[in-house]
Amino acid sequence: MIGRELKKERVKQKATLKQVAESCGTSIARIHETENEKTEPSLNLAIRICDALGVKLSTILRRAGK
Repeated sequence: MIGRELKKERVKQKATLKQVAESCGTSIARIHETENEKTEPSLNLAIRICDALGVKLSTILRRAGK
């Protein structure tokens, strides 16, 4: 699951849940659920989160696969 890697990247960049949620056009709760792996993000949401963080989805997937 990629939620942990998305959270690590967000924390590394010192971005808040609110900032990422607003940039993605989704709720803080949805980002929180994704990061805590309560739900899997859709491909579209995963791409939007990565775009908000300025990181490629392939990078996050690679990290999650280790």
